[in-house]
Amino acid sequence: MKSLSFLLIKDVGVLSLVVLLFTLSAYGIFEPQLISAVEDQTVITLSVTSEITISNPGNISMSPSIPGLTGGSATGTATWTVITNDSSGFSVTHRASSTAMLGNTQGDQFDAYTPATAGVPDYTWSIAASAAEFGYSVISYSDGSSVATIFKDNGSACNTGAGVTFNRCFKDASTTAETIFNRTSETTASGIGFTIDYKAESGSSAFTVEDTYTATTTVTAVTN
Repeated sequence: MKSLSFLLIKDVGVLSLVVLLFTLSAYGIFEPQLISAVEDQTVITLSVTSEITISNPGNISMSPSIPGLTGGSATGTATWTVITNDSSGFSVTHRASSTAMLGNTQGDQFDAYTPATAGVPDYTWSIAASAAEFGYSVISYSDGSSVATIFKDNGSACNTGAGVTFNRCFKDASTTAETIFNRTSETTASGIGFTIDYKAESGSSAFTVEDTYTATTTVTAVTN
């Protein structure tokens, strides 16, 4: 009986040793698989939409007053500031309700300015002594390169060159929207400004009737 018991204990011991060795071998085989690092990437997206704002400079009072018999000229300027985060920038159009500046009560008017070459602004404003005319020009002190080409100059002529000069390159106002400014990238947080310079003149023999004369224009900024 002792021999049998010893043999059983011996067999159990051998079996336990075999199981232990197998377990250790299996751990050696599978353990690297259990502790190897795994990763997963997650992409997070967010859309930022495009917005645009334009300031309102208010109404413009041209000055000085023009003597109706002897004639003279008057100007009025206003600056608009556009802010946009649109990566393609923005464009601005100018449209007049009438090409002329109309008298409020008497029916007289300042006609549309007539450049020497139709459609091309005059570098130097000039009208006949018998004429009374109204026109405008565009400049920008913060982004002159974005001013429409027709308002740029080379120092002596408009619609050519890269200069943007105050009191130069006047044209007639149009009842059809005309692009006056085009920027191809977003603005700064403080925006980009452009200035429209309006001018009216009554020639020395024009005989302009006493009245208050008014022109209404619409300036529109849209993202590109």
